[in-house]
Amino acid sequence: IAAESLALTLQKSSETKQSKELLERCLDVRKALLPGDHIQIGANLLHLARVATLDCSQHKELDVSRANAELDMAKDHLHNSIRFLLI
Repeated sequence: IAAESLALTLQKSSETKQSKELLERCLDVRKALLPGDHIQIGANLLHLARVATLDCSQHKELDVSRANAELDMAKDHLHNSIRFLLI
């Protein structure tokens, strides 16, 4: 929970790369410790989708292909997080 809070603080400070890395580590730990359909895994995926969206916005004018890749990643994370709300 502390690591996730730090990741969200980094996200708000526009440190999206570090935020993304920390959120991915949190996701790995949660997947290892929690049942596969746990709501915290879904929330973590939602945070990752937000970071990917922010990355897309930052890169859309400089590197369109990277921005599109970040947008695709955001869509995947969002789609996966929705599954947890439907369970």
